[in-house]
Amino acid sequence: DFSRWSLGLNGGISIFRGDMVSFSADKTYLGGQGGLQLGYQFTPTFCLSLTADMGQGKGSAKKWEKEFKIYPSGESYYGTTPEAGFARYNDLYTKVKYFTVGLHGDLNVNNFFGKKEMRRWTVLLSPAVYLQKFSPKLYKKEDDKRFDTSSTLDNDVNLGLGGRFGLALPGRQACRFTTEIRCGLDSEQQL
Repeated sequence: DFSRWSLGLNGGISIFRGDMVSFSADKTYLGGQGGLQLGYQFTPTFCLSLTADMGQGKGSAKKWEKEFKIYPSGESYYGTTPEAGFARYNDLYTKVKYFTVGLHGDLNVNNFFGKKEMRRWTVLLSPAVYLQKFSPKLYKKEDDKRFDTSSTLDNDVNLGLGGRFGLALPGRQACRFTTEIRCGLDSEQQL
């Protein structure tokens, strides 16, 4: 026997990769995220769930990018004679806020192998499709003032693919420990 409907709270740490990263050359920037999850269990093996998450974090230059140059528009410059108005990656950091809505196909992998009786651990695999919106902003490290004075770095809502992998304790009030990986499909360059 299993419950059909489930409601959950999501929480975690945001770690960013891109031109600016959470594990930067000068500092580690860890962000946070939280959200809600609503699921419907069709069988003991398969569940569909809808998630809505918000989060934020920071990032800065990678070790080999410290001298790269960037303009307030977010455009990077790699030449030797830049125009006025640029800053070095190492002199800036980014703050990123994001919102995602995801549709997950949750699979209880244990049920593919053997009997379906209560187990000590359950292995969960949850591929997902997301609608996501990221809003990065650039700030100067010296005085925490905005470097990009417009919203030109904001991205439109875009499509993302990803999922979760995790372990769950059995029982009606299951406790899940999951690792989530998301990847966006976007034609625009992101920080």
